[in-house]
Amino acid sequence: MSKRNVYSFLIVAVLLPMVAILLGGADVQGCTSAVVSGRVTASGRPLLWKLRDTEKLENRLQYFSDGKYAYVGLVNADSTASTMVWGGCNSAGFAIINTAAFNTNAGDTTKFTDQEGVVMKEALMECATLADFEAFLSRRKRPWGLNANFGVIDAQGGAAYYETDNNRFEKFDVNDIHVAPRGFLVRTNYTFTGTPNVGYGFIRYATAEREISEAQTRGVLDRSLFTERLARNLSNSMTGDNYSSSESGRLSGEMINSSDFLCRYGTASNIVVEGVKRGDDPAGSTLWTTIAFPLTCVSLPSWPSLKNVLPSCAVAQGGRELPDLSRWALRGMKKIYPITRGSGQRYMDLAAFRNRIDGGIGGRVEKMERELGSRYARMVKEWRKGKPVKEDVVRFYEWLDAYLKEEYSAME
Repeated sequence: MSKRNVYSFLIVAVLLPMVAILLGGADVQGCTSAVVSGRVTASGRPLLWKLRDTEKLENRLQYFSDGKYAYVGLVNADSTASTMVWGGCNSAGFAIINTAAFNTNAGDTTKFTDQEGVVMKEALMECATLADFEAFLSRRKRPWGLNANFGVIDAQGGAAYYETDNNRFEKFDVNDIHVAPRGFLVRTNYTFTGTPNVGYGFIRYATAEREISEAQTRGVLDRSLFTERLARNLSNSMTGDNYSSSESGRLSGEMINSSDFLCRYGTASNIVVEGVKRGDDPAGSTLWTTIAFPLTCVSLPSWPSLKNVLPSCAVAQGGRELPDLSRWALRGMKKIYPITRGSGQRYMDLAAFRNRIDGGIGGRVEKMERELGSRYARMVKEWRKGKPVKEDVVRFYEWLDAYLKEEYSAME
């Protein structure tokens, strides 16, 4: 082999894995999100949604009281838990999520990056309104280390996206009929102000927008759309494939490519924030979190206005970083994604998720959520203007922890 060919071979051998890692990492770290104005929801309350894709599959809930406002956030179950939050809501009714954007900062050589989790934590600490968040961004030292879409709602009815790069932000007001004529906006892994036709999640964007539009037409644009239907959506808007309601005729071994589904391998959690109507008590703001893989994990409500009141199964316990619910759900995920070699993680076992024989893991998770939802509905019905009662929530969580432990144990 000539020297030239040897050099060419070495370059390809080195660069191809790097490109694969970069592209694969970007895809894994993709997220799907939406901001919905209260003017179009069934309840009149604004909604904020994020379906998180990341290589950090181990997550948990955490209560913080280190700022002006107390808040509950989704954090990685590792050493970054005290410094980064990947979505949450505070006691003032301010809530924030993000999606990475891969078409911003073109030509920018800044090495200061990956500050999205830090920014969201600090915003939850000190912001109560969209105006507060805008001021918070404006006074930060540049470069910001950002390439993201931030979705934000507040207790005054505010709802918006902020497309950011290292030096500026662009606001998209979801309450403005000229910006969001249908009352909602979707974002995945590109911005509308960045380089056109660059980024990730174009198919997921189309899928999410279609599902939300159809729900709006049917008059069912509500929280459960995002905690259930979208969090577990197994459809591809490009090919027309839709397995969301499919039931296999066997117990295992029916493999399908899930690469461009909303929920896929690497989908680590789901967040939905139900804000409050303008004028209502911010204490009623509710954070619904699926702390692990949505096909195998139930969605739990929490209220940041209650001081450190969270379900034990969703938080760190006894020196363990990983909560029980995450552990239970990740075991189920291994059954749905049994192949780890090569490109095996693109393929899910549909039969393990849902089948006509024993219901599959999905059938059992949906059963748990029906019971959880029934008890939740009875509890909040008694609350004045939706303001949570601590004693009720403590009892609810005591039942919930015991119930989920029993149900998940039966699945092993």
